[in-house]
Amino acid sequence: MNHTMKAGRLLWERNYPYIIALLLIIMIGILSHEDLPCQIIMDQLKTKILSENILGAILTVESILFGFLLTVLTLTLQSDATSINEIKRAGRISELISYNKNAVITSFLTIITTTIVMLTHDITTHYLYTAFLYLWGFITLTNLLSTYRFLDIFYALIHK
Repeated sequence: MNHTMKAGRLLWERNYPYIIALLLIIMIGILSHEDLPCQIIMDQLKTKILSENILGAILTVESILFGFLLTVLTLTLQSDATSINEIKRAGRISELISYNKNAVITSFLTIITTTIVMLTHDITTHYLYTAFLYLWGFITLTNLLSTYRFLDIFYALIHK
């Protein structure tokens, strides 16, 4: 593979959680516009997502993921497996750690912002709250994609 394609793949690998999350949030914002017919559907989805059950489930899953990601990082750093040693020799262990760190940080931010949403979900009319909900959505989507990125690479290593 030539150098340009390799650099492009690496650039995409590093940034796709942010790019996809941003595109999805922009799409949600557009579809939620009052003049569009799908705005009713988006309002119903918002009501369901902001329910105590869904927000509680998000907190539970994020808390489990947070602990899992920290445990996996510890095991990875202490591992003497061939695939981990190959990553270390290739000089990409810092990238793997960085992806894990990113997933852990966004998981923690998702826990914090979800808690704030749970405590304030009855203030849904203020424009600052709407902006916060978009931020929460961006952080949550970025977390899901960052966790996927790390786990995808991690399990590819284990499978070797």
